[in-house]
Amino acid sequence: MSVRKIIVSATMLAFLAVTGATYSVADEPKATPAHPFLGLDVVPNSGAPKAPSPQTPAVPTPAPTPVPSAAPTTAPVTPAPSAAPAKPDTPVVAPQVPGELQIITDPRMIQQLFGRNQGAPGKPTPEMLESVYQQVWQQVAQSYHDPARLADWYKYQDKYKGKLTTPEELESALKEMLGSLHDPWTKYITTTEIKKARANAEAGISDLGIWIVQKPDGSYRVDYTTWGTPSYKSGIHKYDDLISANGKPLKGLSKEDAEALLEGKDGARIELVLSRNGKEYKEVLTVAPAADAAVVVNVMPGNIGYIRFPQFDEQAFPLFIRGLQQMHAASGGHLNGLILDLRGNPGGVVEIALQVASIFIEKGTIVNSTTREGRMVTHQSYEAIAPLKHDFMGAPQEIVTMITDFYKVPMVVLVDGSSASSSEIVTGALKDSGRATILGTTTYGKGVGYISGGIPPGGTMYITTMDYLTPSGYNLSNKGIPPQVVVERTPGAKVDEQLDAAIKLLKANNPDPLTTPVKDDAKKQFGEGDWTSNPVAIAAGCALFMLLIVFAASNHVLANRRRKEEAKRDGESE
Repeated sequence: MSVRKIIVSATMLAFLAVTGATYSVADEPKATPAHPFLGLDVVPNSGAPKAPSPQTPAVPTPAPTPVPSAAPTTAPVTPAPSAAPAKPDTPVVAPQVPGELQIITDPRMIQQLFGRNQGAPGKPTPEMLESVYQQVWQQVAQSYHDPARLADWYKYQDKYKGKLTTPEELESALKEMLGSLHDPWTKYITTTEIKKARANAEAGISDLGIWIVQKPDGSYRVDYTTWGTPSYKSGIHKYDDLISANGKPLKGLSKEDAEALLEGKDGARIELVLSRNGKEYKEVLTVAPAADAAVVVNVMPGNIGYIRFPQFDEQAFPLFIRGLQQMHAASGGHLNGLILDLRGNPGGVVEIALQVASIFIEKGTIVNSTTREGRMVTHQSYEAIAPLKHDFMGAPQEIVTMITDFYKVPMVVLVDGSSASSSEIVTGALKDSGRATILGTTTYGKGVGYISGGIPPGGTMYITTMDYLTPSGYNLSNKGIPPQVVVERTPGAKVDEQLDAAIKLLKANNPDPLTTPVKDDAKKQFGEGDWTSNPVAIAAGCALFMLLIVFAASNHVLANRRRKEEAKRDGESE
């Protein structure tokens, strides 16, 4: 991570802490994603954007979790709204010389291809279309994570040579080529699919939040349910067989036709017949858009802190850090326990996951990853190092206390089958290090990351380029991370059973907690004489906290870069 990025992040965080400002964007209907995790888990330092391009359909984010029994002593921290996707214009001409794929993100450049603006050039030439196809082919050939699946990749290099004459033919070719890998994370989303998703959103058509996978016999099973949607709130589980929707059997249907049965006008009711362990059951769900997500912060009786992190993105992360500070201050600096809620968290930017883990792990391995570039495979271990004395110079004592407290306060992480990707990186790190107890149900099981971006003629491409293991070497792909304490969630329950179990566990492990301090709103919590009332102190503390979080990650990246440069020089000298 560059020094410039560190300074920008620290400055933004300080600004948020002082002003409490949020960003606003023009409202635009969100488009349904091609998959809940597409657009997430961008590989660190891949050179690709850390978020989907403007052409990528928006990923609906989960709703905040209910927190029973205690009124919050700090207000929920609401994240800034996600940037609305750009209009589905068509992208810029890619270089005609095949090379590394260029991810297109500038909407103004996107409009210049294919004659969509007045005075713009005419339709693309076959050479332009062939160039785009070849770049995608080469990108997969060079960096796709699993070489075993590329045994027949050579057959696609010239399969469409001289046959691409329209953007639609190019999109069809890209979709077929990437689909040949049979990898759910490597695919091309066409402009038609993106436009349809946006049109549905504008027409008030939503889905139930159920993501399905077709089995070899043509039937379908549930793969994932999105937080804040009707399916997540129901009793539907991952691996349940989905038999019918409103009386129409799904077996034998194309995936597109099957998914169409799981959506409708907002307010419509859809009756589903499912099967679990050979026993059928019914669910009647009311169609509704996914509820908005928020970073939620509470301090509960006994000075147990609760914080929900809905997704690892660059908008929520500063709010997450600020929430931690508010929570610590509201506890009087004496947290007796901490609950990190990652239920329904679909993942996000891997570098943010590394930083989140380093907040709670003083030192040690966070994740081990593998990437490929041609015939060279790189194995990396991301480790946090303990902060040094000079890292705390000039910091308020409250900030120093907070940072060190987060390394040792008893901690529980809440997870479920909708906790995936980057949230599994954090879960695995906290579990393997012994830093936290994992409670809930087994996580989703997505042990890969990828690059993504918009490319001509306006669609979005995803290529899986990274595998990762937990610090102990556990491969969670298609298995998930099992919790140490299993607690199921009962649909429609008036209390949050998993959260209640986490509270009881923390109290049992800390039987003589400090009593909640008497609050004097004028002085004790955010009042006069307290550092939290001083904007300058808050800004300085936030900036320092951010710098400390990224210190280990940046040192690791720089060390890796130096080693690669030295290896390259040694090779040249030989």
